[in-house]
This record gives sequence, structure tokens and C-alpha cells, in this order.
Amino acid sequence: MLNNNFLQEGISPSYFFQYVDTLTNLNLHSLIIYKDNKLLSKVHIAPYNEHEKQILFSVSKSFTAVAMMFALQDKLFTLDTTIYSLLKHKLNFEPTEDIKSITIHHLLSMTYGFIDKEIQDFYLKDDWISEAFSLKLQTKPGTSFFYNNRCPFLCSAIIQELTGKNLLTYLQEKLFSHLNITNISWEKNTQNYDKGSWGLSLTTEDLAKFGQFILNKGSWNNKQLLAPEYIEKLLTVYINTDDKVFPDSKLGYGYYFWKCQPEKAFRCAGLFGQYCIILPKENMVIAITSNAENEQKQAILSATWKFLDQIKKDNKSSTQDLSSLNNYLSKLHLPYLPNDNSITPEIFQQEFKFSHNPLNLNSISFSQIAPDCIRINITLNTKKYNLLAKLNTWQKNNTNSENDNFDSCTTIFYENPYANYGWQNNKLNLKLVYNQGIFIDILEFNYYNHQLYLHYNPTPSFIIRTKPHYLISNPIK
Repeated sequence: MLNNNFLQEGISPSYFFQYVDTLTNLNLHSLIIYKDNKLLSKVHIAPYNEHEKQILFSVSKSFTAVAMMFALQDKLFTLDTTIYSLLKHKLNFEPTEDIKSITIHHLLSMTYGFIDKEIQDFYLKDDWISEAFSLKLQTKPGTSFFYNNRCPFLCSAIIQELTGKNLLTYLQEKLFSHLNITNISWEKNTQNYDKGSWGLSLTTEDLAKFGQFILNKGSWNNKQLLAPEYIEKLLTVYINTDDKVFPDSKLGYGYYFWKCQPEKAFRCAGLFGQYCIILPKENMVIAITSNAENEQKQAILSATWKFLDQIKKDNKSSTQDLSSLNNYLSKLHLPYLPNDNSITPEIFQQEFKFSHNPLNLNSISFSQIAPDCIRINITLNTKKYNLLAKLNTWQKNNTNSENDNFDSCTTIFYENPYANYGWQNNKLNLKLVYNQGIFIDILEFNYYNHQLYLHYNPTPSFIIRTKPHYLISNPIK
């Protein structure tokens, strides 16, 4: 929704409509804009909403960098401190001399010296610290940029080893408590360290608060939490990235912040188009969540720069335009599944069982509990889900709270999904939206000759989690 601050800034609602419409076509989930420390807009595409936190993927790295700046301010180390000197007590072997030379600056600038174009699988190891110190470096630390997940994890481990507090607890004391950010979590690895590189979840509004803290050079409510010099360190380009493909990835890298095309602008960036964009010249912060893929991510940024350029040139707005736009924004939702009422009654009141499969799906059954509502009972290898789904709406399900071992990248069936269903050509289609993440699954069920044929289609594509599957139930006798 837009408020009167929007009018006072003289921003044309028509330009904002074009901007939101473009982002919606790029799989927007939420959008929050602050200017001059005032909230201008708040947009959520249902079932995404302002109350439930969302997984931010590599935006987490920027929060880790801020934690490292607080540690610098507390004189726990310097940028030239070697990470070996801080973590050697966690090793049972002697690393190479080049590994021993890696400093805090090398971690924060992603110039560790290890360059591996293969899929990073260190997270499958039991000991992430030992794995990082056992690598064979290809370049001298500090000379080559390689975007990776090891460096921010090692930052998390360093914070925990030096303070006795995990990364989340440390930031709660230093930052989140001051910003009134309470609905937050951070996934841990098997060694009980916060992952640092990913795994942070919070609401889009709290993400925007974080951006405001950066924009205001470490100040919040007239209290200087982090000295401006450390914010400047975060938003300084240390390494050339012009070998990247997209325009906004070619401009250089700070301490877990990417340089953007607008003057002095930087961004936190997540894998599927999660952004917190810091715009000092415009005195703005733009927080975005989406499930954009590949070129769509650059398209979101390009649309944002176009919007910024438009509002610089035109300052016409009216209360009537604002009311119409708010009406439009209040009705935005992810598409519902089509429904032609071609019901196959045999699909109800039967339990379909499956042999061993990649989804760990043991059985599924359906029952019609209202003309527009069905119940789906899903049994996995480890637990059961009892879900409700409705026609032409998003039905919220409360299955459970995430446990301490939750992994946003490998979990297939998340807790508490929103569900929608529809019949199409005698097939039952079920759409599950995992509101706390970015994944949306569509399951197509086709009953034929006493068997259930399941086409499972997850989006966006993320091979670490899963891929499309075709399953056939055991015959019903």
C-alpha cells in the first residue's frame, strides 16, 4: 500500500504502477520503499505478507559482514589478522603457508585464493572449518575474486569462537534489538554454527530497516550503533568483477555488498532476487523479495533503475490516483490454478502408496470436505502432513514449526504451506506455496487404471533441493 508520504514526495502513481507490474511479471513477492527515512510503499503479493519472515539466501552475507564490522569496532581483530590465528584451535592438522596467510580482509572481499567453478559441496562435509583450511589454493590470497559460501561461514565461526555467541545472538545484541527486529532466525550447520552465507530469515520490512541502518551510516534513532567508518568499509569496492555476465554484477564488490549502477548505490543480493538496495544519492532504501531466476534478477534491477529515473523527471501525483493504485495493490496475488470441475471421484477415499522415491513420499490420500475445499493427507518417510486446499484462494496450513535442523536448501516439503487446487482435464492439480521461502510446488495427480500418476514440478529450479519427478503409485487391489 502507498501512504501520504508517497504523495508528498511527488511520485507519480502511474510510474509506480508500471514498476510493480513489471516486477510482478518477474515473480515479485514483496516490495518496500523508504525515502528520507519515511515509508513510501509496502507491497505484498498474496499469500506473501508482512507478518511472516522469508528466507533471504545470500542477503545473509551482508548481515554477516555487518557483524564483522561490529567485531572490528570492538577490537576483536583487525582486517590484517590471519584467520588461522583465530581458528587454529579447531584444527588437528597443519595447513599450508598460503592458507595461513589468509586474513579477515580476504574473507570479506571474497579473495580467499580458492577458485573452483564446480558446484560447491563443502556443506556436505562434517567439519566445514577443517575443509576450508585443507583446500589447495589456486591463486595468492587477495588477488582473485571468487564468490563463495565458505568465506562468510568462516566469519560466522570466528564471531562464535571469539565471543562465545553465535552470529544471530551477537547481532541481536549489537543491532537487531535496537532496530526492534524480533521475528528472525538463522539456520545452523551440523557443528552448531550459524551458516553465515545463507539461512537468515526475516520479514521484508525488517530487511528494509537493515537498509535504513546502512543508509544512515550506522545510526538508528539518533544513536550511533556502528561508526560511519565501518559502513564506509562495507560499501567500498575492493575487487574487480567485470568478468561477470550482467551489468549490475560487473561493477565491483565490497564487503559482501555489490556495487550497483546508480551513483554510490550498493545492494545485498540473494540467489533468487532477494535485494536490499541502498541508494545514498536518492536517500532511499528498496527491499525486494522474489523467486526470480537468471536474467530475471538483472531485469528486476533494471526496472528499479528505470523507476528511479522516471520519478526524478516527473513529480505529478494525486489523491485519486493513489486511491486507485492502492485498490489495485490490495488485490495482488499469485495466480490460482484453473478449475473446470472435471472431477475424478475415484481419487477420493483411497490411499495411494508409493515405492521408494526421491520425494520420500510413502502415501497420499484425498477427501472432499466442502464444494470448494479438499483435504490432502501426505505421509513421508519421517512425518505426516494434513493439508487443506481451496479453490480460487490461498488456504493457510499450520502443520508445525521448523525444527533446529531445518535446511532451506534441501528441504522439499516445508512446514505451514499455503495451498490452492483446481481440476483440469480430469486431473487434480495442487499448488503449494512455502511462504517462508521462495519455492512453489505444483503437483498434478492423474487417476488411471487403479493407479495414481503424479507429476511433481518445483519452481524455481534448484537442483540442491530437488527436480521434477514423475511417480506412479502401487496398484490398488
